[in-house]
Amino acid sequence: MENEKPPRILLVEDQALLAKVVQALLTQVGMTVDIAENGSVATKMLLETPYVLVLTDLMMLIMDGLQLVEWIHCKAGLA
Repeated sequence: MENEKPPRILLVEDQALLAKVVQALLTQVGMTVDIAENGSVATKMLLETPYVLVLTDLMMLIMDGLQLVEWIHCKAGLA
């Protein structure tokens, strides 16, 4: 199991400093973390890369976290 890739997480956060801190913490425990600065950017990333988890801020400009969750549910056929 040593050749397994670390779990890939998408962090959606519009505050750059907070995003970098969370990314550093998750990286320390063996995760690979990509950052999207808003829900709109996150949708593009989700279409291109498989993630095991999405952590999102709720209050963001452009596309907030709740809109992102609704989009994910629709894309996954859960809505």
